[in-house]
Amino acid sequence: MRLQYSIQFFKKKLHMILQTTQVREQFIVGVGNRCHDSTYIVFLDYDDTPLDWIREEIILLQKLYELGTAYLFKTGNGFHVVFLEKCTLGALIDILDATTIDKNFRDVPMKYGGKIWVLRQTEKDGETIKYIGPMFQQSKSIKSWAHKEYLRKTYKIPRNNFEITPELWDMQKQILHATYYVR
Repeated sequence: MRLQYSIQFFKKKLHMILQTTQVREQFIVGVGNRCHDSTYIVFLDYDDTPLDWIREEIILLQKLYELGTAYLFKTGNGFHVVFLEKCTLGALIDILDATTIDKNFRDVPMKYGGKIWVLRQTEKDGETIKYIGPMFQQSKSIKSWAHKEYLRKTYKIPRNNFEITPELWDMQKQILHATYYVR
């Protein structure tokens, strides 16, 4: 609905327009990257970035930061990447700064989000998230068991996509889920 009104005030005309718009709210469920021992795993959110560019960045990150296998997911207009290696907040910030991820995804959690990065799992605007596959790389770092199990069960990822070495998993069972509204 749109309402227009004009009124003359001395030698000037004042125009007022009131317009209503549909407010679209959607409830979103996601998972946070913070582990219960105050470490983090790496979440990356790319919007409108070609997959070959993302793959090149992943290879660079695996070399520079000794990250292991990357798990790739297709979103509506981009890609999510998850590394299961645990790191400190400082190391995570260094990794995020070395990428071309979405600026808001990188910056908002530091300013407003309690230093927790979240990747959604529910569909948004009718677009579901689909698992593309792994980019295998060996790593000697400790990995988050809880996040692995979450990914495996939520996206039906085959067990052989994950490293088998039991001493490299932290064996924690809890994961931080997040819920929020988007407009």
